[in-house]
Amino acid sequence: MMNLKEAKEKKKYISDIIASGFVVAHNSSHDIFPGIGLKLNYDKNELEVVIHVIDENQRHYIKKSLGKEDIDIEITGLAYAYADSTNRCSQHSLSMGASISRSEATSQPGTLGCFVQKQNDPSLMILSNAHILCDITGNRGNIGDNILLPAWRDGGNPDNHLIATLAGFDERLMEAIHGHNHRFDNENHNPPIVDAGIARLCDNQRSREEINRIHNDRYLQGIRDQDYLIQVFGELGLANYPVFKFGRVTGLTQGRINTIQEDRAIHYGLNLNNEGQTCSYRFSEMILIEGEEEEPFSRSGDSGSLIYDSEGYAIALLLGGVRRSSKNGNGPPLTFALPIDRVFDILNIRLPSL
Repeated sequence: MMNLKEAKEKKKYISDIIASGFVVAHNSSHDIFPGIGLKLNYDKNELEVVIHVIDENQRHYIKKSLGKEDIDIEITGLAYAYADSTNRCSQHSLSMGASISRSEATSQPGTLGCFVQKQNDPSLMILSNAHILCDITGNRGNIGDNILLPAWRDGGNPDNHLIATLAGFDERLMEAIHGHNHRFDNENHNPPIVDAGIARLCDNQRSREEINRIHNDRYLQGIRDQDYLIQVFGELGLANYPVFKFGRVTGLTQGRINTIQEDRAIHYGLNLNNEGQTCSYRFSEMILIEGEEEEPFSRSGDSGSLIYDSEGYAIALLLGGVRRSSKNGNGPPLTFALPIDRVFDILNIRLPSL
């Protein structure tokens, strides 16, 4: 049985083998670097390296590159940031899981993850993805930009539904996406980039005391770091560690962790700078979650949801997902999420306190 250190070393070894082939491979699916993570084998209660590819052609290419290495390779298709959705939402109250978006008619709807505060700042803010609070593909996101609840697509408008203004986000994401090479981006950033942002609530919204009471007493008690998940896996196998989220589209759902430490490109669409270019970024050490009984843990429009455990501790910020997963590509969807401790550290935020 591999321990975490051994598993991470093998993951890097496999990643280096595959990366060496990308010096000469620049066609079709071969040019999209696969996802590589540590899968939780519930039957054996151990960590295993897993490779997530987009189609059968890429799986064949990767198997050939690895030679005799016996590694689990699953077809998942492309992983997308969840935003562009025709699904509508009826959650219009100022709470976790609410529908939010920027104020433009073309803005993408997403989810209010939770309420936070900046360190040493009493102002109450909301947390979500940067691609919900900013226009990532259009390279637009300025402090003070208006945020609506509900989202424009769900009936919101700037005259009656302004609830917050953009207060910050990881600006390195926008800079990286509008660069030239995104396949190995996060290997060169310390700390790794996150798709996360915050918006300051307007003065006419609920009092800090009221939101904090609803927020902490009913749901959140704190945050879990990545080391905690590893510890839980060693003690419980994570099979007995259910996770939950409130999303704009799917509401309250339950799932379990499928993979940790996943390095994977997330696609944001095909309209970079309105020029029809592919827009993507490769994130590192993500958490993958599967729903119960092959039901999806999340769908498009749930971006920005906070993922937490049964004790009310936040573990991740929902980013996107793949529409199918498994060895043959016909399995249940997988949800991709960013470790919450990294999000909090980079944005310099904390849960609210009275």
